[in-house]
Amino acid sequence: MLDQELLNNILNEVKSVKTDVQSINTDVKSLKTEVETVKSDVKSLKTEVETVKSEVKSLKTEVETVKSDVKSLKTEVETVKSDVKLLKTEVRSVKKEVDSVKSEVRSVKKDVDSVKSEVKSIKTQQQEDHLILKALEHKADINKAEHDKMIDDIAHMDGHLKNINENLNAVKEIIGRHEVDITVLKRRPV
Repeated sequence: MLDQELLNNILNEVKSVKTDVQSINTDVKSLKTEVETVKSDVKSLKTEVETVKSEVKSLKTEVETVKSDVKSLKTEVETVKSDVKLLKTEVRSVKKEVDSVKSEVRSVKKDVDSVKSEVKSIKTQQQEDHLILKALEHKADINKAEHDKMIDDIAHMDGHLKNINENLNAVKEIIGRHEVDITVLKRRPV
């Protein structure tokens, strides 16, 4: 009964992680929309051009942070980190949920140790331990598969971020050309 509740809790937490990843995808799409808005504003406001340049630098920094977090995901199954500005809150929530799963696993281990200490029910305890171990191994396999899927999803998001970065570089190039055109036009006699 306790094992089933633990499995249900873990499944619910994994579903929450999936929801967070979907939210991350939505946030990345939102970033693309913001880039398009910046493209139209570039023509009219030179001060906003400076803001866009600053945001591009910030996005590059955040992309590097996401790459670092992907490496962390490979070494720690239950740890998800990302410093991308719009995704930071969701990733922290995932990390808290993973820590909660670890705590529940520790609690299960304590229960198993308690059962082992009871001399009168050694055979029953051994059978329960065996079943718990199989369930944990199965859950670890499930978690590994879901973790691998999350890594794939993050890699996909990394591709989206690279695409955004390329779009922003194109915006920079257009801005540079506009600045040259503005300078030429300013120098022209009327």
